[in-house]
Amino acid sequence: QNSGDEEATPEASPSSAATAAGAGSSAGYADIREAKLYKLDRQGDGDATVAVSLRQTLRLGEVMTSKVFTFNGRLYLVILASSGGGNTNGLAEVGETISVLVWSGKRFRRRLHQTMRTPRPGAKSIDVFEAVDAIHMVLVGTATDGRYGTWMSIYRWASSTDDTGVNGDATGKFHLSFDKDYTEDPDERVVADASHVRHFTITGYHFLAVSAVYDGRSTHVDSLLYHVRFECTQLFDCITLQVWQRLPTIGAVSAEFFLFKDEYFLTFANSMSTNSSEQNLSPGTEVFHVMSYIYKLNFHTQLFELFQEIPTFASDQIQFFSVCDDAYLLTTSHLPISAMVTDTPMAQSRPFIFRWRGIEKFRSWLSVPVRRRVWSLGLIESLDGQQFLAESRIDAHGMPSSSVLELLSSAGECSDIAQ
Repeated sequence: QNSGDEEATPEASPSSAATAAGAGSSAGYADIREAKLYKLDRQGDGDATVAVSLRQTLRLGEVMTSKVFTFNGRLYLVILASSGGGNTNGLAEVGETISVLVWSGKRFRRRLHQTMRTPRPGAKSIDVFEAVDAIHMVLVGTATDGRYGTWMSIYRWASSTDDTGVNGDATGKFHLSFDKDYTEDPDERVVADASHVRHFTITGYHFLAVSAVYDGRSTHVDSLLYHVRFECTQLFDCITLQVWQRLPTIGAVSAEFFLFKDEYFLTFANSMSTNSSEQNLSPGTEVFHVMSYIYKLNFHTQLFELFQEIPTFASDQIQFFSVCDDAYLLTTSHLPISAMVTDTPMAQSRPFIFRWRGIEKFRSWLSVPVRRRVWSLGLIESLDGQQFLAESRIDAHGMPSSSVLELLSSAGECSDIAQ
């Protein structure tokens, strides 16, 4: 429930705060239309313990995802939210809104810095990145009129002397620079629904990995890798996208890019398989035991090649982190441990961590000890370089709650991570 005590929070700096904006409604559960901002602090003798305190409640609709970025020394929070037909920020239409908030030294200001309707309904994912000395935001979505397909928009953060902060410093706002509905393009038509977008760079070149989940018949569809070219000036925007590669996936709902030992990798969280002929299934049958894919860049061909398949169950995200010289992949499931999957052992729907020590490949290493009915698990790395896992779950009363787990090392030795 809302604490109603937002104005009583003490001073905090953005650099010491670990933010986690997340909320949503799930079938049969309460309709949650707010996001909560938490702060992590070291406490106790020798800073041995971690305290988590509520900093702020943001009521911006049904929050889908959020990103942070800095501009001119100021911290901004971008939230993609679904209004669901309600009146959100004065925009009463059904669909999604993008809200931009600015950090004021104590909290994000209640007065929104910018709010705008998405170009069309069906928005799924955003990512914020820097290119050609400017902040950009990419937005992907799906068709909502009975068709299947993908649309994409890219915004550019343009500063202006008309947009000033409390100290008179120039700020800026997002302006639409690129917008394309790939369901209507006969030459570059994308017939599969997009679920997630991830920006990354390789040696200065910009790419967007768009996960594809379903095309109306099967989840065995290609996710797309776009090469993004920026030929922009302050007076003229010119952004072009070229399909660089089509990568086979199975109901991909998330993508993660990482660099390890001077090699580039792109992973996809595959969620489920439908109408797979090799499994002799009847039409419409869903299989949640699927392999998620790890692709590795071939420097000679400049294309990604399949490097490894890792076993996952109803995966909804893959996150990379490293400890010392070892690489880790955290995989989570979008299905809670419940009677929905009676033939699945409890451990199989728990989050898993895979470890790669750089010699062979990733191996299953740890089942994360989370509670029942967990629907989301996020990685936090903002406190003294230490890794934390923030879990969101439904409690016994059907209400959302959260907790934080810390990844501990054994006596500080890199060779043996204990918990």
